[in-house]
Amino acid sequence: MMIINVIISILVIMIAIIVHEVAHGWAAYYLGDDTAQKAGRLSFNPLKHIDWFGTIILPMILFFSKTGFVFGWAEPVPVDYTKLRTKRNIILTALAGSAANLALALTAAILLQLWHILPSNYVLGLIGRFLLYTIFINLVLAFFNLLPIPPLDGAKILLLWNDKPLVRKYLQLENYGLAAIILLIFIIPAFMQACGIYFNPISNFIKTIISTVAAWII
Repeated sequence: MMIINVIISILVIMIAIIVHEVAHGWAAYYLGDDTAQKAGRLSFNPLKHIDWFGTIILPMILFFSKTGFVFGWAEPVPVDYTKLRTKRNIILTALAGSAANLALALTAAILLQLWHILPSNYVLGLIGRFLLYTIFINLVLAFFNLLPIPPLDGAKILLLWNDKPLVRKYLQLENYGLAAIILLIFIIPAFMQACGIYFNPISNFIKTIISTVAAWII
């Protein structure tokens, strides 16, 4: 069963992350930027998007460590924001990834309701597990990426909403963003827990949102 859970998790994570990135590319394409289209990145072929560490290795490490929080990334789809021209178009492109993940989660929730009325068997049980994983993993990716931490999508939205010099300097820390995310969500909480103190505000915030949304749609 553990092996089956791992296979389902890898499959769902890959689908969710790739759909997220392709959605950015398609949104940019329809709004005037053909950079991703010319690069051949408007494809659901996983080989065009996989980042072996971010798409497979890190999510699996988090899954097996039972942190209660799984995230990852694909090779970012290239977007030329100068071709998008307006702040509205840039915001829509930045929101497209999370919107696609929410759409996947909602679709899986609808299918899960249909699955409940079918007679139970082993294959349908696997399908139900797949749908359940699809709901929660896509909700995590959708809301996690809206956090205003560079290089997440929420940081781009923050800059467009407030482009003051201090905000611009904050967003220039993008090269350190991933390290900061791992530090804030995993390393510091793990250290605090070793000291007998539970401290993981970002993870708690995301879990609260996900639990609330999941209760509405499941």
